[in-house]
Amino acid sequence: MFESKKKIPSDNAYQKICYKQIGNAGRDIQNLIGTPNGTERFTRNREERWQEHAPKIARIQKAGTHKGKNLDREDLNYFIDYYKKRANEYWDWADFAFKETDQYANFAEFTDHLNSQGYKITFKDINADYIDQYVEAGRLYLFEIYCKDFSEKSTGRPNLHTLYWRSLFEHENLKDVVIKLDGKAEMFFRKASIDYSNNVWKEGHHAEKLKGKFPYPIIKDRRYARDTYLFHVPVTINFKKSGAVKTFNNEVNKFLQSNRDVRILSIDRGERHLAYYTLLDQKGAILEQGSLNKVHTKGANGSRTVDYQQKLQKREGERDQARKSWATIESIKELKEGYLSQIVHKIAVMMVEHNAVVVFEDLNFGFKRGRFKFEKQVYQKFEKMLIDKLNYLVFKGREARQPGGALCGYQLSAPFESFKAMGKQTGFIYYVPAHYTSKVCPVTGFVNRLYPKYQNAEQAVKFFSTFDTIRYNSKGDYFEFTFRYSRFAEEEMIKNIEGMQDQWTVCTYGSRLRNSKSEAGKWTSEEIDLTDRMKALLKDRVKYQNGTDLRCMIAQQKDTEGSTDFFQELFDLLRLTLQLRNSRVGTDNEIDNTSDYILSCVKNGKGQFFDSRCAPQNMPQNADANGAFHIGLKGLWLLRQIHEWQDKKSPNFAISNAEWYRFIQNREYRNSGV
Repeated sequence: MFESKKKIPSDNAYQKICYKQIGNAGRDIQNLIGTPNGTERFTRNREERWQEHAPKIARIQKAGTHKGKNLDREDLNYFIDYYKKRANEYWDWADFAFKETDQYANFAEFTDHLNSQGYKITFKDINADYIDQYVEAGRLYLFEIYCKDFSEKSTGRPNLHTLYWRSLFEHENLKDVVIKLDGKAEMFFRKASIDYSNNVWKEGHHAEKLKGKFPYPIIKDRRYARDTYLFHVPVTINFKKSGAVKTFNNEVNKFLQSNRDVRILSIDRGERHLAYYTLLDQKGAILEQGSLNKVHTKGANGSRTVDYQQKLQKREGERDQARKSWATIESIKELKEGYLSQIVHKIAVMMVEHNAVVVFEDLNFGFKRGRFKFEKQVYQKFEKMLIDKLNYLVFKGREARQPGGALCGYQLSAPFESFKAMGKQTGFIYYVPAHYTSKVCPVTGFVNRLYPKYQNAEQAVKFFSTFDTIRYNSKGDYFEFTFRYSRFAEEEMIKNIEGMQDQWTVCTYGSRLRNSKSEAGKWTSEEIDLTDRMKALLKDRVKYQNGTDLRCMIAQQKDTEGSTDFFQELFDLLRLTLQLRNSRVGTDNEIDNTSDYILSCVKNGKGQFFDSRCAPQNMPQNADANGAFHIGLKGLWLLRQIHEWQDKKSPNFAISNAEWYRFIQNREYRNSGV
């Protein structure tokens, strides 16, 4: 039908796409054999054909001297030269530009190079009148490939799929192919499932509310109200590139070794925030931090801010009420996916703008269900969406060949296989265990390993006698508990303290939130002034005012009336003293930094106690920020392993608790940068 060779004026012609590709050169190339009639393809009795037409190839094939442990370089060169000729003759439409034969390390490298050149699209003009006649006669059907970006009413930038589709046929792509059109396209028919009245088609939905905002009617679920043909076609992006995941990860690590200015973007799955991020430099300083509850977007109609935490909370409430009233339950899936796509974009932009790697907590390592805003499945979906986007990161506003453009995207992650197979790295994304990240003092690195709990009077006396000193500091107006972890370990009260700073002094500075459940099953928060409670407990029992060691006087309470209540309260006050994270019940949706905060019980070198509620901007502003900060520090530890990586196949990213304690308590990260 289309074989006319007449010259057709381009202004009166359709263009036929002539599509050529080699399906799989590695599999098909050895079916090609040179014969007196030229290169022919044989899929059966190949051995006999080789013996007949190419005996040396038959010998090499049988001996296997073109590959593996039997490799003979001379035979490999002959093998490649033979198939260079076969390829040029059989696929004569291709414009092969082979390397010198001895530059191919093996035959697989040659076939990969062949594959990368085995794709070609050209255009042929067909007389428009000729095509139109066939259409009118019903002998040919033409379908318009259409999406919203092709509409005259379309505003804003086209979406990425539109950019990729257009690029397929543009000269800039075809001269050095990045985006390849694949086979196995499919067409589907979807019959209309909604029947709107003529008035709806004319006026649209919410006509009064939207009056004057759009020059056309807005139809809800328009796509389901008309019969539609759907065209699904696969494409391969960056199809010339190949390589194993592990190889790609090590290329990233080598790049990071020579890029010491890289920053760390850490993401914490928060308790009060959907997610929280911190941006650190390689000295552990916070350059930027923030909640990902709200998303700021810019469009043709201006900018807006959407509070997804509130929207999700409201939708959850509506769904719960619908369940109780047996009403229709509105889906929350689309709202979550919309949110995830927005923060994935924000994180991708931050990675490029700040030259940053991303660090997540590893949910596959000791994951426990907690009071998180995002359940594990949704959080992993977020990670998967980010990995997919970073496989080939494109920004809509950039020119095609500009870095980050449609034909020059950033590859920042390895191809996804599974979370289990991924391990602790995929490209510029790293995973760290979440242990001891949120309940850590960000200044001193103090981690509570005592976990005081009352059992009986004898145990209580032994426990408090194990401290080095317990005394009242009149100058600071608080009580000090000085101890060594090693002594508690010797008494077999605690374990797993390797790597920790041994001696600490914890103080009853400030107040803590004690959360308790009433008999009616309701949780409430009570603010406890630790020092006032301690004074009230010791009054008339222990003389603390002169600052002497109180251990002996505390032990003497064992034989006094009310000793059980005394020791239980003392244990509870010590437990609250060691409580770094304080979360007020009933304020899950409050993000003013006062309802979920970090208050340290250990003084820093300047005699100050860290309090996130009044911390400077370069320190964590709340408890979720503290978690993100320490996830970032674990990422900084990983970067140090990369910097020190030399002979091993891959860096060792397994961080023990002992290594982590030393890193944060000795502030080793202050010396991590260069």
